[in-house]
Amino acid sequence: MKKYKWIVIILIIAIVIGGIFYLSNNSDNNKNRSNNNIAKSNDLDKLKQYFEEYSGIQIFLKSNITIEQANEFADKLKDLKYLKDVNVLSKEDSYNELKNRIGNRVGSIEQFTVPNKIRAKCYYLDDISLLDENGYFEKVKSAITEVDANSIIDSIVTAGIIEIYNKEGMEGVEEYIEKSNYIEYKEKNNANSSEDVTKKINNKQVIHSGIINNIDDKHIYYTDSDSHKLYFEKKIFPYLNGRTFKDLNVSDLKVGDYIDVNNKQIFVFRNLTGEELNQELLYNFTLTNEERIMYVNSIEIEDINIIDSNKAIAKIKYGDIIGENLTNEKFSTLVEFNENTKYYSKGNNIHNVNELENAKGNINSIILKKDSINKKNPAIVISFECDDT
Repeated sequence: MKKYKWIVIILIIAIVIGGIFYLSNNSDNNKNRSNNNIAKSNDLDKLKQYFEEYSGIQIFLKSNITIEQANEFADKLKDLKYLKDVNVLSKEDSYNELKNRIGNRVGSIEQFTVPNKIRAKCYYLDDISLLDENGYFEKVKSAITEVDANSIIDSIVTAGIIEIYNKEGMEGVEEYIEKSNYIEYKEKNNANSSEDVTKKINNKQVIHSGIINNIDDKHIYYTDSDSHKLYFEKKIFPYLNGRTFKDLNVSDLKVGDYIDVNNKQIFVFRNLTGEELNQELLYNFTLTNEERIMYVNSIEIEDINIIDSNKAIAKIKYGDIIGENLTNEKFSTLVEFNENTKYYSKGNNIHNVNELENAKGNINSIILKKDSINKKNPAIVISFECDDT
């Protein structure tokens, strides 16, 4: 009898312990569910905003539907409580939109197969569970289909963020938004922010060149070739004319000038045209490679008139040192090669005036005698270098 009594006691103890474990686990589960609900509640306001900004729907219409029929259908959809910003995109609109994003990879418009379509954003509605996005879009698609009396819809594509939120939380949603709107994000970022590169210049870091778009009391602002907006403190660096390498005062700088940075110096290519630009380029021809510091003015030999075995008059054509960043204007002048001209030929093909024809079509540079430019007679070539092979 005592034996059975002990068995009953042991069973009762086991049941009590099991109950305690069950209640404990159930309490933990309830707590976790409660914490999740709190988290989602805290995110809800932001999700509502994101939903209206980034959740939307595209309705692809059948290929035989005209743009007039599409507009008529869109007008009816504007009465639906779910939709806002209802717009018709023609085939041409869709093509141009995609081409702006990916460039010529889209091919020609004749090869573009997307038909007319309608795009709209979605309102957040309190009577629909936001955290059940599939259910929400099913209601939207059902409402759209009811309006489609003429059966002009080919397919409906939805795009939302709640599924991402349920899997990855708010961090995943914000990352998705940034990636899916990369072009707009980049343009907005560039439009609203400028980078101070003063410290980078002081540290001799590589800084992109660009055109000045604003000058104020403290800073010079410019935009590089990638549309990045940059600025630096204007009173702490020396300025040099990029073509003549003469000193410039900061007050000489103007909006529209092109600037380049090297070794804590600002090289300024003034926004000039005509004879003013030509004079700076001719002066550049008189500088040695050491004086030029960074640049060599490239020329094209157009005509050669050989006078004798040591002398020739050549017509050369040239443009700005920095290419077409400011202007594509071209100039020409006559120069004289004589017995004192030194020749440097990469391909060892040019040693005298009789071999100058080999320089045509190659990248060439010259140094002119300084006191011979702007005279009636052709300027005298001190040295000639050709990148022939």
